[in-house]
Amino acid sequence: MIKMRKTFKSKLEERLAFSPDSPVFLFRENGSAEVRTINMKEFYHDVAVLGGKMINCGYKRRNIAIYGENSYAWILSYFAITASGNTAVLLDYHLPENELSELITFTECVCVLYTATYGDIASALAEKTGIPFFEAETFFKGIGLKSAQADIKAFESITVAECDVAEIAFTSGTSGKFKGVMLSNASVVSDVESTVRALNLKSMGLQILPLYHTFGLLNLLEHFFSDGCCFIED
Repeated sequence: MIKMRKTFKSKLEERLAFSPDSPVFLFRENGSAEVRTINMKEFYHDVAVLGGKMINCGYKRRNIAIYGENSYAWILSYFAITASGNTAVLLDYHLPENELSELITFTECVCVLYTATYGDIASALAEKTGIPFFEAETFFKGIGLKSAQADIKAFESITVAECDVAEIAFTSGTSGKFKGVMLSNASVVSDVESTVRALNLKSMGLQILPLYHTFGLLNLLEHFFSDGCCFIED
């Protein structure tokens, strides 16, 4: 039996091989009442294209922030960053501009992926921090087939180590300044896997808590790792 490595990339590959047609995420698109379903094969393709795009843009083992509300774009950004060997910096979208700017600068982010809802604030932050801000869905969709194939190839060729930092999450700051907590691929994956062993989540879940919050993200990852599905509440 081959032991799967505890990385986000290996978990993506594991689920793709096990259940490529299983539904992974459901969400309402652009305020529509119609619900869209993304299966594992589609999700892997999207992650590989966005992750490979970042690699081909020169972002390798760098800190990349995610800024925005719960959405498919947020989830896609998170997996693309972590599975491409980069580090996802999780920003609380409720924070004022000055605090967001401070966190982005403090963690030495090379760029920020944001959701369209916060475009105006993202523009102001880009000017203040001096680094590129990319609207996640535009960054992903604005590429042709030839480019997409090159990006997928770059993504699939990258090696991610268990000790690579997957994310930087921030403490609440109730007793002082926010503190960034560095979590490796192995620490996050192991934590989720231990929870999955105690729960049966091969069903539909509802994603309500914000994904920048560790408990909210844990809920999403538990369903993903156990071959379940999440409805992303907007």
